This record gives sequence, C-alpha cells and structure tokens, in this order.
Amino acid sequence: MKPLKKEDIKQEVFDLYDDYAHDRIGRREFMDKLSVYAVGGITLMSLLSFISPDYRSKIQILQDDPRLDTRYISYESPNGGGTIKGLLAKPKSANGALPGVLIVHENRGLNPHIEDVCRRAALEGFLAFAPDALTPLGGYPGNDDDGRTLQSQRNREEILEDFKSAYTYLKNLSECTGKVGVVGFCFGGWVVNMMAASLPGLNAGVPFYGGQPPEELVSQIQAPLLIHYAELDQRVNAGWPAYEAALKQHNKVYSMHMYSGVNHGFHNDTTPRYDETAAKLAWQRNMMAASLPGLNAGVPFYGGQPPEELVSQIQAPLLIHYAELDQRVNAGWPAYEAALKQHNKVYSMHMYSGVNHGFHNDTTPRYDETAAKLAWQRTVAFFNAQLK
Repeated sequence: MKPLKKEDIKQEVFDLYDDYAHDRIGRREFMDKLSVYAVGGITLMSLLSFISPDYRSKIQILQDDPRLDTRYISYESPNGGGTIKGLLAKPKSANGALPGVLIVHENRGLNPHIEDVCRRAALEGFLAFAPDALTPLGGYPGNDDDGRTLQSQRNREEILEDFKSAYTYLKNLSECTGKVGVVGFCFGGWVVNMMAASLPGLNAGVPFYGGQPPEELVSQIQAPLLIHYAELDQRVNAGWPAYEAALKQHNKVYSMHMYSGVNHGFHNDTTPRYDETAAKLAWQRNMMAASLPGLNAGVPFYGGQPPEELVSQIQAPLLIHYAELDQRVNAGWPAYEAALKQHNKVYSMHMYSGVNHGFHNDTTPRYDETAAKLAWQRTVAFFNAQLK
C-alpha cells in the first residue's frame, strides 16, 4: 500500500481526531468511528498511525543542539501544583540578559513537540521556558493519550496558577531582561488569554486557537495580543465574535489572523493537521518585532504604508524617512498621516529634498551622502531616545 498523504484524508477524520484529542469522545468511540474511513485499501491501523503525533522524525531542534544551552529547572507554584518542572533554553551565543518567552503546552503536558517549540524560541534569541503542568502527577508520561488523562485530573484554574507563577519566575531570573511574553497552543491558548487578563506586567500574549476568556475579564487585559485562529476550527472560532467585540469595546491592543483552510493544531508539525504555510507565517508573525504590538521603535525608510485599518493598532513610536522624488511611495503618505493623526499615534516624518528612493544605499548612484548621513544621525538619536 502506498503511503498515506494528507490529501487522502477526509475533513471528517480531522474533526473526529479533534473530538478525541479534546476528550469529547473516548478512545473506543473514536476507534469505532474512525473505522468507517478505513476503506479503499486504507487499514484502520495505518489511518490511526497517520493522524497520530510523530515525535521521532518530526522534531526540528534536537535536545542536544550545540547552539543552545538547555536545562530542566523547578520552581514553586504555591497557588497551583506546588513544585513544577520545566525546560529552560537560551542561545549559547547570548551575551547578557534576554527577553523571556513562556511556552504553554496543550492539554497533554510537556510533550516532545512543545519542548521543540521551546528550543525554537530560544534560537530566535529569547530565554524560553516551557513548564510541565503534569509535574504534580509525575510529569508527561511519554505518550499523549495518557498525558490527556493525567491533565484531565488537574483543576485547570490551578494549572493557570502554575503558569502565572512560571511568568514571575522567568521574569525574575538574572538571565532575563524582565520583559516576558507568553505563547500557548489550544489549552495553552486559553491560558494565554487568561494570563493577559490577570497579569498587568505581561508584555505580550500570543494565543494559538485558544479558548477565549470570560467577557467580564477582557477589560483587565493590559498586554497586547497577537491572536491566531484556524478557519476550519469551528469550535474555538465560535467564541471570537464576542471576544473581538469586548476587545474593541475596551480599546485593547490586538491583532487577529485567521488562517484559511487549516485545522485546529495547524502549527503542530508532528501531525497531519500541520499546515506548513500557515505555521511558518504564524511563527514569523510571532518572532518578527515588526508584527508585535510590543515593539519599542520603528524606522521605515521609504517604505510602503500599512492598511489604514491596522494603523489603530500601532503602539511603537515611528521615525519615517521619505525621498522627495519617490512619487510611488509618497503617494500613500497623506492617507497614512491622516490615520496616524486620527488615532493619536507618535511619529515624526522627514522628507529629504531632491533625492530618490534608495538614497541611503551607498552602493548605487541613487545614494545622496548628505541626506543619508542626516537620516542615519536622526535614526541613531531616535533609537537612543526610545531604547535606552
């Protein structure tokens, strides 16, 4: 039999797996219903194997990656599960303190995939920390089925306290700058939303297909949010309209991205629900400072303007450089400036007289030394003012 491909699997199978993975049906019912799709040369066991996580061949960053310093540490969660164990990772090349990223697992504990995500975040230049909420029950048991069973035995509010304590622990480490963001997946996405509503000092929250907080808590959110949803995830998406209305009502800083044609769990590359295009785009949005509301300063040189509907979400002060002869890019400035003013954004714009697009690039004849040096002086002064 030829190997199965994602395209061979009906959407109903992914929906069925989602019900099983989130404890809405038991294993016996799952297997009975899955057998309906074992047709046309596809055996039940081959189908089960295909849709189950592959933690052997799908790990991106290995445990002993020479670019990283990793270690398991323990911290105290007095309002949660007591002593909690987690994976701490940072790049070996780091000099000095790093901003922290807390990684929150799904509903099955700190499995190999979430440890992999932790290491990925560390390679991006963060002090990454991934706790295991199953620690009070002996830790992740080595497979997701038993992991789900164990996690269902814990009170989710106590698990939330475990991750809030992890935030405090990470924030106070000497290796951390004190700035901490949190990213979570599925159950972990709910944890991110709840942490944003209960931790005023949180710097950024990134929930992946996570349940929404109660509307009465939305007013307490202080952290900017970058929210990822999967178009085919009807269960979680059903809560978004009310959540968005509450975020808007209370003037919260957020951006939401709906990924077309993908399932809940699209970021997890150990299962066939993984969608490479959506996962990579979401990760880029997470890690690129330009896409995070927590950005401290932005300096675009003769750059295209964002859509007007996104201008309200800008939080960083901007120093904007334009070239007088660059009619193409400059045409968008009046509308951009009007939107910046409308939303009371902090910005300054400099139009450099008689120069072309690319005037700062000294490898081409478009280079203008006077304008380039002045723009660079202004840029350095701006960064010194905003970042020191």
